[in-house]
Amino acid sequence: MTTAPTPTARVLPPAPGRTTTVNGRKYTCQAGGYLDVPTFDAIALESNGWIPGAKSAQSGGTALRPANPTLGMRYDDTDIGVEIVYDGATWRNPTTAAAV
Repeated sequence: MTTAPTPTARVLPPAPGRTTTVNGRKYTCQAGGYLDVPTFDAIALESNGWIPGAKSAQSGGTALRPANPTLGMRYDDTDIGVEIVYDGATWRNPTTAAAV
């Protein structure tokens, strides 16, 4: 049986080297770094002072893009290394306007 990958959200540490344990997992990150964590852990990390990355609702691979995005939704596609935006019909690179 194959399970679907878990969508992730990007978070930044509140202080360099700080470790926070969520759902039995320890998260530590250096200054200037970020972590892509399961969305359910991101919520707990943010409530413990971690900072949501960019304005993406989620991050992850191309296959994990939201199935029913809303107009203006942002997604950090880690396969292509770009935060993309949904224009109501397709995902686009906001810098080049190219469909991705």
